[in-house]
Amino acid sequence: MDTRCGRAVRRHGGPHRGARDPVLLALRRERCRPGLLGGDRLPGVARSAVAGRRRGHIARPLRDHVDARLHPRPPGRRRIRARRPLCHRSARRARGELQRGALALRGGARAGHRPLPSHHGGEPRRRRPRRVVSRGRGGVVAVTDLLSLTPDAARAAVAPWLAARSEPAYRGSQIVARLWQRPVASWEEATELPTALRRALAEAFPLRRLRLVTRQLSRDGTEKFLWQLEDGEAIESVLIPEGKRRTLCISSQVGCALGCVFCATGRMGFRRNLAPAEIAGQVRELLLSPAGQAPTNVVFMGMGEPLLNWEAVDASLTILNHPDGFGIGARHITVSTVGILANLAKLARRPEQFRLALSLHAPTSALRLALMPIEKKYALPDVVQALQQFRRRVTLEYVLIGGRNDDLETADHLAGLAKPLGALVNLLPLHPGGAPDLTPSSRRRMLEFERRLRSRGVEAVLRRSRGLDISAACGQLRVELEPRRKVRAEEHARVE
Repeated sequence: MDTRCGRAVRRHGGPHRGARDPVLLALRRERCRPGLLGGDRLPGVARSAVAGRRRGHIARPLRDHVDARLHPRPPGRRRIRARRPLCHRSARRARGELQRGALALRGGARAGHRPLPSHHGGEPRRRRPRRVVSRGRGGVVAVTDLLSLTPDAARAAVAPWLAARSEPAYRGSQIVARLWQRPVASWEEATELPTALRRALAEAFPLRRLRLVTRQLSRDGTEKFLWQLEDGEAIESVLIPEGKRRTLCISSQVGCALGCVFCATGRMGFRRNLAPAEIAGQVRELLLSPAGQAPTNVVFMGMGEPLLNWEAVDASLTILNHPDGFGIGARHITVSTVGILANLAKLARRPEQFRLALSLHAPTSALRLALMPIEKKYALPDVVQALQQFRRRVTLEYVLIGGRNDDLETADHLAGLAKPLGALVNLLPLHPGGAPDLTPSSRRRMLEFERRLRSRGVEAVLRRSRGLDISAACGQLRVELEPRRKVRAEEHARVE
């Protein structure tokens, strides 16, 4: 219909097809009002059309009735795009998400509050540069955490920033080298960079630090570090020297959700995952310490289950191994897990030869369930089958608990499981910190268990405890506020 003359436009048939159409009748009533038909007047037309429809008449969407001639080049701000949903910003949405408008759905049905994603297209959010909020001179600004990116991703994040400042491209390599290869506590220490560039780096790419709260030194040379994180949480890591080898045991989570009965960290409960900067930062802080000695080996055997924080651990493995990172050989890096199957497969697909240690502690599902609740979700037969995906040798961790998993018949079951895998079995004494009703196996029983495995053709090693006097031994890492009592060697089955 042409609103200027009140006649229906010929569409799909005779001239009187739309004479009694409720939509066109509503438009006819609106023709006498001044101004263009559009913008805020259109919802009123739609309401009139719906109210005036006859019984049995099915109203169709307004855009199916209104001819394009009704809008001969309206102004851009009031133009109606008939084929796209009308959107508005909701004042109630703190993040400014878009909502579909009242005329978004076909048939005029109200879309309600259905938020649209605030990011569209591009690479997945988890691969984007990690951004944190910092207070700079101009107020709150978004900054990028380079230490949570892999070396290649960090270089890619810095390159456009340098180009915008008209800095030479080689500055990118200088900056990345100061992250892990020759780390600095702050950008002010990177004196090879101009002063103005160092100040700009401190605002755009601040360096995350772990604050050392406590450092404990054991009689056997083992060191335990208590690190405080930016949000007040705390984690522990342990440095174990042995000859020329310096093994650092690092944490991947604050606490642990698995609740293994023999582990102190499980009794602490789960608090949160660590970021890559906090995981690899445990190595970085050692390099920044006065001694400045880098670890030769890194094991993910501290607090938490690494494969329940896979994305951060995945990035941390790259940082630890990359030549532009810490440059630690893949065979000198071990990931310990209870067997999270999906992420275990992802670890197996990585091309590097990272070592894997499975927290086994029982050769049968029934016995393992009594010690490790995770057996309910990831059954032992499925975990063992997943281990066959690894091209390198697997280590089975086995804590000996008196009267629970240390009899010779259990040793035979363990041998039947380990031998087809060609696995190494690490036998560990039980350390205080887990369930109070558990007792360690006697020295004699542990030696008998080890000899039984070897007689069945399985390579087994009875590990000696390290850091007992500072509660730094396997399964003892737990952040506590109350002071710990000293533990005598007799409580550890005299394994020293």
